Amino acid sequence: MEFSNDKFKQIILKYAVGSEEKSFAFAISFPNMLEIVNSIAEMCPEMECDDFMKNVIVSPKEKEKYARQQTHQD
Repeated sequence: MEFSNDKFKQIILKYAVGSEEKSFAFAISFPNMLEIVNSIAEMCPEMECDDFMKNVIVSPKEKEKYARQQTHQD
């Protein structure tokens, strides 16, 4: 998964179907984009990301840390 900072900012998801490589691009203005890319990352933990996407995606460790903080605040 990579971020394209061209005229139309978009996220490009590259994947393989058999031995054929395909790609799917979607605009970052699409509703709930952060939730979508995080869901994709959860379903494909072995996914490779560019540096920008690595900073955007919330890792399971970060979610766990946030949940512990919320529990201790209650």
